[in-house]
Amino acid sequence: MSDDRESLSDTVFASQLYPESAENYAMIGASTPMRALFAALPRIAASSSPLFIGGERGTGKKLIARSVHAMSDRAGGPFETVDCGAVPESRVRTALFGALQSADGGTLVLNGIEDLSVNLQARLLRTLRSEEIDARIISTTNTDLEQAVESGRFREALYYQLNILSIRVPPLRERGRDIQLLAEFFLDKFTSPSSRRRVVGFTAEARLAMQQWSWPGNVRELVNRIRKAIVTCKKGPLYSSDLDLDFDNRVHGQMVMTLDEARDAAELSALLTALAAANGDIRVAAERLETSRAALCRLMQKHRIDVNSPQLVVNADR
Repeated sequence: MSDDRESLSDTVFASQLYPESAENYAMIGASTPMRALFAALPRIAASSSPLFIGGERGTGKKLIARSVHAMSDRAGGPFETVDCGAVPESRVRTALFGALQSADGGTLVLNGIEDLSVNLQARLLRTLRSEEIDARIISTTNTDLEQAVESGRFREALYYQLNILSIRVPPLRERGRDIQLLAEFFLDKFTSPSSRRRVVGFTAEARLAMQQWSWPGNVRELVNRIRKAIVTCKKGPLYSSDLDLDFDNRVHGQMVMTLDEARDAAELSALLTALAAANGDIRVAAERLETSRAALCRLMQKHRIDVNSPQLVVNADR
């Protein structure tokens, strides 16, 4: 239990750093991949070298870029962002070189760097090589830029100019217990005083569905599903149907986990399955698992499931 409590202290990292960020808390987590990411950030922030942040859509790359800036000695300087694929090329050119000037002494984030045209890539490379602007460049991408270089879609020289340091943000399906942690966080974050009287948590089968979902949209998808469920749920705990989770879309392929994470995942799956089958009756669930009620309660506490919560009751006649 003490190890769990210590690891959960890392989950407040992003919310302490950016309490005003209502929708971008992808950095909350206690899983091994996120703990490794947390450990690397101070060293990365201490450097002024260009940084590549890779990862799938919705994993929180923008939040990480902002966190690197806030942890660096440039924190007092400007923080500028350019969404390279959001506007036409003529406007990107104006925005890009205007932001380079504005970010002097601070940080410039180029979101979706792969969307820059080859011509703009060449102009950007010349500007960076001139060393006339003192701005740390952080680039984000959700594509394989090495393949883009090989195919001629991305200039090799610019790739090596920007890719001095690099980190990868893990997709949600690789973050194990973080799924439950994030779900609880967002449910609390987005329920109003009135909806808290109506929505009382997640059922065991909803928790199991979330754990088995492949999350192609990552944390952004989780946020959207929970916000929608809060609005559409009439009363009681949230079910997998409230979250629109189709059990046919589970994780495909093998996840790479440590032995401890694999044990935790198997333990949580067995626990949630037994509770769902027992309609939330802890005594019956304990019998199904061939363990004592006290041992089951300890397991529930370990996996952050409230033994007194009505959210564990699964009503088949709902």
